[in-house]
Amino acid sequence: MPPHLVAYLDEWRRLHPSWEFRLWTPETTPDLGGHQDLYEHPEIYSPKSHVWQWRSDLARYRILQTYGGVYVDCDLEPLRPVDDLLDNTAFIAEEGRGYLNNAFMGSVAGSAWMGDILAGLRASVLAQPRARSNRQIGAHYLTRTARRHPELTILPKEKVYPFHWSELDARNRPTVEGAYTRHHWWNKTKQVEGEVVA
Repeated sequence: MPPHLVAYLDEWRRLHPSWEFRLWTPETTPDLGGHQDLYEHPEIYSPKSHVWQWRSDLARYRILQTYGGVYVDCDLEPLRPVDDLLDNTAFIAEEGRGYLNNAFMGSVAGSAWMGDILAGLRASVLAQPRARSNRQIGAHYLTRTARRHPELTILPKEKVYPFHWSELDARNRPTVEGAYTRHHWWNKTKQVEGEVVA
């Protein structure tokens, strides 16, 4: 993991000293039950998707349904504690352009919302065999599913995603007051001679 992402993880820990932290890796990810075949064979179900983005999307839903808690992608820079969000049964944030994003989300264990997401995963994947993960099981899928869950708290994009992945040149602009994170969209960037470029 690049040093700047390690620094973000360290900052999450510093801001939440009483929390239990788990870094989910291929070795520690729990069995996904009826979705294990989707996890193990992305080349069959989503050949255009990045393998680990696909697997991570699948795993986070099972993890939240089983354990509850807050799931955070490693490229989210924490700006302040998020303890006040724990009063919600489930929460997620808009990423912009009308879609929700799963890089920062939370729920109680066994939530109706996570149960609904897991229940519809396979049908969504099979209905869109040539689509990428964002349509099959990511932002598009979550946004459709969220409409059935009035108990879900949806945070405004400015609180979590102060700039859209298509606006990487704005990554260092100031955040709004009270923002929880700054998402750096690491999967949309690459290292070129020491500089991060789109």
